[in-house]
Amino acid sequence: MKRLALIATLGLLSACGDSTGSGPSPWIGTWNIQLANGPGWIVGPAASVVSVRDSSGNLYAVTPPVAASDSAYSDPVSFAQAYAVPDGATAPDSIVLGVSGQGTNLGFTWLLRLAGIRSGNNASGVITIESPGLVSRAAIGTWTAVKQ
Repeated sequence: MKRLALIATLGLLSACGDSTGSGPSPWIGTWNIQLANGPGWIVGPAASVVSVRDSSGNLYAVTPPVAASDSAYSDPVSFAQAYAVPDGATAPDSIVLGVSGQGTNLGFTWLLRLAGIRSGNNASGVITIESPGLVSRAAIGTWTAVKQ
């Protein structure tokens, strides 16, 4: 009976994978991430950790708290730690994570988005910020990551 349960468990685990059916997504795991400021922008912290997990074939990330502002601090934004950020990418080697936050001076709602691609245990991409109310979007920095 134990052998049958083990075989059934292994069968279920091998059936769980990414949307391509080729096995578990290579994004699953813990990533050390470095954020770099773009011209006229401040993004922090410079280093942090992002965890990506699978839930029913969908990828979700745990993201750290992030702060962003233009260099004039016209509307600094704090993005709280998020525990179930869905991956909005459509390709297996791509990732798109977005979290929302409220500006402290002007009160606008902002969306911070990290989008990029993976190559082996390394990933990189661009950080954008947008305000749906203002219909504005800007690239505010870049990010790189190494899988632990």
